[in-house]
Amino acid sequence: MAQFQQLTIGSRGPERLADADGGMVLVFNNDASNDVWLNDDPFNMVADPGYAAPLPPGGTVVLDGTSDVWGICAAGKTAVVTLIPGGRLFFQFVEILVKTLLVSASAGNGIFVYDPAPAIGKLIASVTAQTGTDPEGNTTYAGVSVYDPASGNVIELDAGTIFLFNQVSGAWFATISPQGLLVYSGPPALGNLVASITAAAGVDSHGNAFLQGISSYTNVGNFAQLLNSVLTFGLTGSGFAGNPDVGTDAGGQQLIINSASNGTSNGTEIALDLNQVTVQKQAGAPAGTLLNVVGIIAATGAQALPAVHPGTASTIETWQSMNTRGYQTGWADSGNNPPGRWRLTASPASWVQMQGSLNTGTTADNTVILNLPLVYHPAQNHGNFSGRLIVPSNAAVQGRLNVFTSGNVTITGLSALGAGVEVVIPEGSGYSLD
Repeated sequence: MAQFQQLTIGSRGPERLADADGGMVLVFNNDASNDVWLNDDPFNMVADPGYAAPLPPGGTVVLDGTSDVWGICAAGKTAVVTLIPGGRLFFQFVEILVKTLLVSASAGNGIFVYDPAPAIGKLIASVTAQTGTDPEGNTTYAGVSVYDPASGNVIELDAGTIFLFNQVSGAWFATISPQGLLVYSGPPALGNLVASITAAAGVDSHGNAFLQGISSYTNVGNFAQLLNSVLTFGLTGSGFAGNPDVGTDAGGQQLIINSASNGTSNGTEIALDLNQVTVQKQAGAPAGTLLNVVGIIAATGAQALPAVHPGTASTIETWQSMNTRGYQTGWADSGNNPPGRWRLTASPASWVQMQGSLNTGTTADNTVILNLPLVYHPAQNHGNFSGRLIVPSNAAVQGRLNVFTSGNVTITGLSALGAGVEVVIPEGSGYSLD
């Protein structure tokens, strides 16, 4: 009589699977790929359908015990079989390969997955052609949907768009489509778009306009946009035509702020980059820059904030060359940096900054070495405005610079030097026009 057991069936010789008058036996082929060939004659066992019957991988057969049954595998193959005396039925989890699965698109039809069993509140996934309910009464959504019964959150893929929402509260989180990621406050509708990540600007299916890049919106039209490392704050419909001066300098705009405008007045826009801050009117307003700041803002010294060039409305002040203006009495640039120069600053206000490396000419006290243009003439004379001049070759020399209302710049304290000696005007030197 057969016993509960597992046998390894090979190809060298047959194994007895059931005995005549031994009672009913269920035989299960555990192997995933090899057949077990069955025959009632151990001396005529070959893996050939002309002489034996195959038990396929994963297959079962019930032997009634009226005759001996033997098993063998094809040459070089093996398989493990399970023998269950008295067995009649056998069930196990199997993998099914479905080449074509047709599901009617009518209401209530589809593929439904439950955890742990079909019931209301146990649906965790569905594939349906339309929104409706499953046979248990659970709400389903068109397309491929995944559900979290505990929270009510749903992920739905339909017509190429992914929807993320909560079916209990009705709260919407986002949609992901070929347009990009769109985030809503409440159901997707006009005015409910609050954020987007998109490769191009466009309009969603509800009429909400969205910007290129990473953007955030309010329902009153304010927005913030990050695109190509530029952060822009603004108001939709404000007349803001484009980022001011984007790409016209090496730094590139880093921050842009534009305010609202209406039919009678226009706001302003502020652009900040690595090199400058620009404040200008928006599109539609009278042309002209309101403020353009170039350089590093500081109260004093070489990095003082420059002003508008004297005699102009908006030209930014730059360093003015002493050599170009014209040295007097044999004085000249030394060839070291910086050369002799001056400029007007905005901070401190009405302050003329002067610096440079010069070569001496005539060194007698009160010798005029330069005359400044009229717009740089001070309202009063300034003696010793530079502090001590630096003489690299003779640290003991106590030279000074003076500037007069006539615009003449003179020297004192350098008479011990000859011509052609380097004299440095310190970077912090300057005088007030007031």
